[in-house]
Amino acid sequence: MVMITVLIWPSSLSSASIASHRALKKQYQNRLVRASKNPSNNSIMNNRSATWLQYSSLWPTIRHYPHHYHQHGHQYCFWFGLMMILLVVLMADSGSSSVWEQKGCHIVGHTQRIDIPGCINFELTSNACRGYCLSYAIPSNQETLLVNDQQMITSVGNCCAMTETEVMSVRVMCRNGPKDIKFKSASKCGCFHCKKY
Repeated sequence: MVMITVLIWPSSLSSASIASHRALKKQYQNRLVRASKNPSNNSIMNNRSATWLQYSSLWPTIRHYPHHYHQHGHQYCFWFGLMMILLVVLMADSGSSSVWEQKGCHIVGHTQRIDIPGCINFELTSNACRGYCLSYAIPSNQETLLVNDQQMITSVGNCCAMTETEVMSVRVMCRNGPKDIKFKSASKCGCFHCKKY
C-alpha cells in the first residue's frame, strides 16, 4: 500500500502545479494586453513585460515536469516488480525443504544406537516414517450422543506410520556367542488411525 501511494503522489502533484502555472500564465497575458492598450502606463507595461519574460524563461522547465514524474513512475514500477519476482523465487525455494518438513508421510533414513544387555553396542540404519497426517474434530452425531451424551465433539486422529515392513537381520557379538537379531524397516508409509500404546 505504501508503494502504491508513492507511485500515485507525483502524478497528482504535477497536475496541480501545471494547472496553477497555466492560470498564472493566462493572468500575465491579460495584464499585458490591458497595459498595451493604455499608452500612458508604459512603465507598468515595461515592468509587466520584464516579469513576463522572467516567467516565460521558466515555463519550459515547468512544462517538462510531467515527463520527469512519468519517468520516475516507470522506475518505481520496475523496482516494485523486481521485488515481487524475488519474493516469489524465495517462496518457491522454501518449498524444497527437508523430507520431514514436506507435506504428507514419507520414508526417511534413521540411524539409532542399539544397546542389548550382554551384547556389544552398535549403530543400526534403517527406514522410518516421518511426516504428518490429517486430523480433525467434528460435532458428534446422534448415534454417538445416544451412547454418551457428554461427548459433544468427536476427534479423528491419523498418524504417520509404517504400512509395510521388511526384515533386517543383524549379527551381533554377545557373551554367549554371536546372535542374529531381526529388526523391522519401513518399506512403505501411510496415514491411518492412531493407536494407543
